[in-house]
Amino acid sequence: ASRSMNPLRICFVLESAHLAFGSEERRMGGMEVQFRIVPLTLASMGHEVFVLSLRPIQCDGISWQRCDRMLRRIRDIRPALVVTTIATKTALRTAVACRILRIPFIYWLPHDFESELKIGRTSPGSPIGRLLFVFMLRHLTTKIIVQNAVQLANLQRRGFSRLIQFRNAFPYAKLGPKKKHIVLWVARFLEWKRPELFADMARRLSHREFVMIAPGVTPAFRKSCTDIPNLRILDYVPYGDIGSYYAEARVFVNTSTYEGFPNSYGDAVVHGTPIVSMNVDPDGLFARYGHGFLVPDLEGMCSKVEELFTAPTFRKAVKGTRRYLSEIHRAERTVPVLLQELLSP
Repeated sequence: ASRSMNPLRICFVLESAHLAFGSEERRMGGMEVQFRIVPLTLASMGHEVFVLSLRPIQCDGISWQRCDRMLRRIRDIRPALVVTTIATKTALRTAVACRILRIPFIYWLPHDFESELKIGRTSPGSPIGRLLFVFMLRHLTTKIIVQNAVQLANLQRRGFSRLIQFRNAFPYAKLGPKKKHIVLWVARFLEWKRPELFADMARRLSHREFVMIAPGVTPAFRKSCTDIPNLRILDYVPYGDIGSYYAEARVFVNTSTYEGFPNSYGDAVVHGTPIVSMNVDPDGLFARYGHGFLVPDLEGMCSKVEELFTAPTFRKAVKGTRRYLSEIHRAERTVPVLLQELLSP
């Protein structure tokens, strides 16, 4: 279906999209990752892909431009559709330009809190900002992409339709021969990610090697971990290099209070790494596929990590990661389906 479709011009707009392509930047989130994987997949299918960001870079298969003068940019490109994410002024300007030019505007919901029509994680955001965000979603958006069933239900309850659930895309690859021996944690250093719980796990499991990749980690946190010799803390690893850590991970640990869909889960299953999480099991799929385990307390998480160092439990979980990746996230299968849904009337 993907190869038989006529080539299209497709435009993605995200101020920080370049972060997932370069090696000089230090902070990015899950949407930057998706604004790398999905455009590259579409380009490999023969479509003409444009990415507009604050810092255009060189990338084979993708045309980069600055995300300014949006009306002029989009008029010159004349794409079949425009996709953006994150409630910013750039997103609003893009939506207005698309409405003027009568080009379909797609908004990709990045967080659960936006499905509650908030623009801030810890507060609803400014009244004007929230009003403009809701106006954009209700009156300027052709279709909305949601990441999970919670976001879907939240928007449906608020009267939204033309919603597409897409659980993020990841490339499928054969597993490498690397020895999987580390316990891995990857996230930006934010309070709600609760990195201190991972440090506590390392203290309890002193015979295991723990690696924390935490862009923005503070000197105070590093100092608090000086008594944990089996914990290695890295401030930053370029996205193109981070796969080697997942490849060596026996288990991936998530300690966040909440997430939309953690792209780290996708990175983990790409490399056959089972997941142990304290709170986050998007759409309750751990039990169905066996690729992850929801354990609500620290002691239980430590026990599950130890269990995954036994061969039978680990082998069964690895099989679960492969089936889950293939059926839910495989970019070569899911991205063409997403494009067809976006183009349908």
